[in-house]
Amino acid sequence: MPWKNSERKLKNFIEMKIIKILILNKVFASELPNPIGTTSFGELLDRILNYLIAVAVPVAGLALVWSAFQMVASEGEVEKINEAKRTIKWAIIGLIIVFFAKGLVLVIKNILSG
Repeated sequence: MPWKNSERKLKNFIEMKIIKILILNKVFASELPNPIGTTSFGELLDRILNYLIAVAVPVAGLALVWSAFQMVASEGEVEKINEAKRTIKWAIIGLIIVFFAKGLVLVIKNILSG
């Protein structure tokens, strides 16, 4: 049957490709650079949270300045003052969450490192 021959050729071709990929991965795996630059999961979490803090602190600062401006510009309107208070509250809650996450990562790193 002619289709059996083509099926066998396809099977051999796929097997050779898989073997070639496995061999090449072993040969070249030691030469690949580490794009993240970390060697452990704890370091990776630490880098991510340092970036998050570097972004969250200025954003929260801007939110606080904006809400202060809203309070001054509200001219005594209760709804605008309440909106400014909500902005302040959520900016502070966001900062607290970010700093608690950093503390949690430090605890996890200490537990994992022994």
